[in-house]
Amino acid sequence: MKVSIIIPIYKAEKYLERCLDSLLRQTYKEIEIILVDDGSPDSCPLICDNYKKKDGRIKVIHSENYGQSVARNKGMELASGEYISFVDADDVLVEDAIERLITIAEKERFDIVSGNYFRVDKEIKVSSNAYSSGEIDKYGCKEKKKRYNLFKTSSSFGYVWGKLYRSSFINKHNLRFDTAKKVFMEDSLFNLKAFSFNPKYYVLNEPIYYYYIYEASTSNKNEDVTEKALKMIDDYDNFLIVEHKYEENIDLFVPLGARVFCWTIFKKILSEGMSFNNIYSTIIEFANNKSIIRLFSHKRALKVLLKLPSFLEIIFYSVCIIAFRLKLYKLISLIFICIYPLAKVYINRTVKS
Repeated sequence: MKVSIIIPIYKAEKYLERCLDSLLRQTYKEIEIILVDDGSPDSCPLICDNYKKKDGRIKVIHSENYGQSVARNKGMELASGEYISFVDADDVLVEDAIERLITIAEKERFDIVSGNYFRVDKEIKVSSNAYSSGEIDKYGCKEKKKRYNLFKTSSSFGYVWGKLYRSSFINKHNLRFDTAKKVFMEDSLFNLKAFSFNPKYYVLNEPIYYYYIYEASTSNKNEDVTEKALKMIDDYDNFLIVEHKYEENIDLFVPLGARVFCWTIFKKILSEGMSFNNIYSTIIEFANNKSIIRLFSHKRALKVLLKLPSFLEIIFYSVCIIAFRLKLYKLISLIFICIYPLAKVYINRTVKS
């Protein structure tokens, strides 16, 4: 089979058949579909087994519940395709999604091809991107550099779904998902590591994936969001140092660190309510983290922010980093309290359960 499609499955019985039907309808037929049942306590295991009987291209792995990252890694171990694609069990692929992605990948041997997506909430909307379709390369011509700078800060960059990865590229660099439970944004971490090896990369600004947004789950209110966020930052920091790629990827790391910092505070407010003391204590945890100290004190930190497409992000992240350097943590806390009412609308629209 040419393409291995990996689906981690847990408590998705309401949506799983819709997802699997979209895979079986793919116009590109040389696919294998790897269903990784991550110890789902509902009817998902039975659904997986029933679909396996329907189509010989479907493989099923039943496992204990170890989390999405472990499930994806198990799928990658079983994958035999020249390319790998990931799909979430509650989402849907456009019928010709794989055909469009592999046509581009095969044409010029791209390591990664990333498509755009439909965002499905109360209505269906195409994710808005400022970049055009084409190759991205931060060392390439002006157009490729421009596309690179726009894409690396887009929502499409972070997700592993809606993409096609060349298996040989993944295996050459031993790319796997972080299996520590105390980490979040594992999709972004995987893509950041992949990006750090300068893959031949094409972005297709056409929607090939339906990303369904559901009401934010209330079951994880007691999780330590700050610990997970800092674990993710520490993992990427360590990866860049070990691979001797810190300096050449500072343009990726600084916006990531700023976004993770802001997102963590917003998540804490959502789960614990508005509290100056909670915000302040979270900021102090970040301020005491060695990876954050190294990142925000980097001599190019403010300069790389200037390449962000959003003027508001440039201003806000710059203010945060300057305040961090001056240890004005109470000021940062007050800023977050002031801007939260505006940010809440965005957060509620993008949190997926």
